Amino acid sequence: DDMVRFVCSGMLHMIHHEVVEVSSGAGALDIVRKDTAAFDVIFLDDGMPEMDGLETFRNLLQIGYRNPVVICSGRDVSIDAFQVLPDSPPLAVLIKPFTIQRLQAALASVLPR
Repeated sequence: DDMVRFVCSGMLHMIHHEVVEVSSGAGALDIVRKDTAAFDVIFLDDGMPEMDGLETFRNLLQIGYRNPVVICSGRDVSIDAFQVLPDSPPLAVLIKPFTIQRLQAALASVLPR
């Protein structure tokens, strides 16, 4: 959703993160495929059209992405569904709507200190 992406991107900029926005799971895969280590963390929306968050996540793993992922969702999502491999990357779930404090907490839970 354009508005959710805009707000989340703005919050990340406010806390001094660089952001690359894409509007679909396929778009994310295209960018990450070029350099799987280029991103410190990826935010995925659970309810994306065409390719949902779980399918995008599985495809990210298939192309070698192993950095943290934050799953954004408007519903209560089980993180267990996303832990599909023994070496799955660090994961967090961020329930919408969220505050900048909850966004920071999600980031802190998956990024190294």
